Amino acid sequence: MNKHEWARMTWKEIEEALKEKPVVLVPLGSVEQHGPHTPVGDYLASEAIAKRVAERTDSLYIPTLPYGYSEVHRGFPGTLTYRPSTLRATLEDLTECLFEVGADHVLFLCGHGGNVPIIEHYARDLMRMGQKRTACIDIWRLLDEAFYRDLYGMQSPKTGHGSEPIGSVMAYVAPGATRPDLFQPPGAASFRDLPAAGSQVTLNGKSFHIYPTSKDTSKVGVIGDPSLASAEHGEKIITHVVDLCCEFVEWFKKLETATSGA
Repeated sequence: MNKHEWARMTWKEIEEALKEKPVVLVPLGSVEQHGPHTPVGDYLASEAIAKRVAERTDSLYIPTLPYGYSEVHRGFPGTLTYRPSTLRATLEDLTECLFEVGADHVLFLCGHGGNVPIIEHYARDLMRMGQKRTACIDIWRLLDEAFYRDLYGMQSPKTGHGSEPIGSVMAYVAPGATRPDLFQPPGAASFRDLPAAGSQVTLNGKSFHIYPTSKDTSKVGVIGDPSLASAEHGEKIITHVVDLCCEFVEWFKKLETATSGA
C-alpha cells in the first residue's frame, strides 16, 4: 500500500486498499485544558501515533476526531467538549460509513480517557447487534510504572493530568506550542479539604465519587510534576507507544471480526 492517510486518498485508491482488509485506525482525543503551559489539543498526539502506526503496519487512518467527552475540565478556557451522546453518535456515523465500503477491522486509537467508556458501550452494542467486533487502544494506559522509572531516572515520578506524559508528548509533536514560561506549581489536588483525584475524593483512606471539576480541585488544572517534561522524553514516549500499538495491530488484523449477536 503506497498511501495510508485516508484524507489524502481518492475514492478509487481507498476502494483498492480496502480489498486487502487493512486495519482502519480511528484516532481520537480531546481539546481540553492541560494547565497554563501545555496546549489544549491533545488529539495531536493521537494523530501523530496513528500516522506512524499506519505506515509501519500497512494500515489506514482516517482524519482525527479532535473533540471528546471533557466535561470535567469545563470552567477552564480552551476546553471544548462533546456530550456523551454526541460522541457516541459521531462514532456510529463514522463506523457505519467504514463498514458500508468494506472495512472490517476498525480500531479506535484513543488519547483521552474520558472517551474510553463511551467507545466500549458502542463496541459492545455493535457485537450484540451482530455487526462487527471493533477494538480500542487507550494510548496512555500503555505506559506503566517501570517505563516511567526508566524514563525519568527516579523511583516514583509524579505523573498525571497536565504534567506527564502529555507535557513531554506535546513538546515533541507540537514544538513551540508549549509555554514553560507559564508553568505554575500545581500543589496537591483537593476538594473541600479532602484529597481528590478525578471524580473522587478520599475520606479515611477510602474513595468516594463526588464528581468535582478539575477547577474545583486545582487552581491550575494540573496533577503531577510538569517540570519533568521535555521533547526528548516525548520522543521516547511516542516511540514506545507506537511499538506497542504496532504489535497489537498486527495481531488484530488476523482476528475474525464478524459477530453473530446476542
